[in-house]
Amino acid sequence: MLTNSVSEDLVINIPARKVIANGQLITLTAKEFDLLVALASAPDRVFTRETLLNQVWGYTYLGDGRTVDVHIGTVRKSLRAF
Repeated sequence: MLTNSVSEDLVINIPARKVIANGQLITLTAKEFDLLVALASAPDRVFTRETLLNQVWGYTYLGDGRTVDVHIGTVRKSLRAF
């Protein structure tokens, strides 16, 4: 469980569902937060879209796999702002 700094500039507080980048609170949707937690929990791992869909959206998700790309893009944009 991540509750401390992921790096000097990024803190993910899972119980509080908060992300702080460079001292600034980052606003993420629930899915964006869950996606960031999944990616940060294994920083050296390469995830497939299918794996992330199953882990974040659940096995019953019937949408397009490109939704992962869109959400990752949004998370990156949110983190780059700080």
